[in-house]
Amino acid sequence: MLIRIAGVEDAQAINRIFSHYIRHSLATFNEFPRTDAQRAEEIAGLLASYPYLAAQDESGELMGFACAEPVRAQSGYRYCVELTIYLSPCAPKRCGVGSALYGSLLPMLRAQGYCVAYAVISGVNGESLRFHERMGFSFLARFEKSGYKNGQWLDTVWMQKDLAPRRDRMPPPVPFALFRQKMPCHAWEPGSLAWRGTDEAQSP
Repeated sequence: MLIRIAGVEDAQAINRIFSHYIRHSLATFNEFPRTDAQRAEEIAGLLASYPYLAAQDESGELMGFACAEPVRAQSGYRYCVELTIYLSPCAPKRCGVGSALYGSLLPMLRAQGYCVAYAVISGVNGESLRFHERMGFSFLARFEKSGYKNGQWLDTVWMQKDLAPRRDRMPPPVPFALFRQKMPCHAWEPGSLAWRGTDEAQSP
């Protein structure tokens, strides 16, 4: 398995995975799939500031993706991110794809200068809730009947993982477009499945 930075060329495969959950599950409250062009635009836009990672198997098939995005638009939330992760319905169960994606995504965000990551999860998605708990996220809040899909009112659960200590004076997070240019060639350890931060990468 390879964990790599996604690109607009992955839009079709990512859109196929996401659309599956839109159409066939309550894991997302999105009700209408996007076009491949819209997904490509989203990927390009997020990559300016945040990591967008893809997991692929030995044959090159996309097994899942994970990304970060703003929690809210106000600048005061600039040290926080909201995460998205979805695995291909064809990915083998409990094969470590999700752990490998987060094992790269979270250290990158920490090295960029983000302090906290949030996961916003459908209350009926027990598998995702358990996964995030295993990854060190803690329960933050439950918004009862805050979503409506397929004729059902659904709870939303917020979970939180601290990435770095908060300080009174902090530089703004490094945009990912700049951060990736400064990543040392040895930051990706062959065969490790996870990006390992270095002092060089943390100070781009």
